[in-house]
Amino acid sequence: MDFLVIDDDKTFRDATCLLIDSEGHYAKRRASGELGLTELKEGKFDAVLLDLNLGAENGLDILEQILKRQPNLPVIHFYRPGQW
Repeated sequence: MDFLVIDDDKTFRDATCLLIDSEGHYAKRRASGELGLTELKEGKFDAVLLDLNLGAENGLDILEQILKRQPNLPVIHFYRPGQW
């Protein structure tokens, strides 16, 4: 499976992608919602992992745009308030 991981936290984004890759899947990482939306135009993914807390961006707005563009694409969204 091919995943798109959208998260502004580099450590969490990289760790998530490493885990996905270690299971034999492919993970493309993007640090912002806008970059993720651009990637969705250019690539084909089986699912998206989306952080709803994207700093200056509203993750719910990004989720809405993803679902408008690809309503059947599974999106796993999560919220991690603040820093660890």
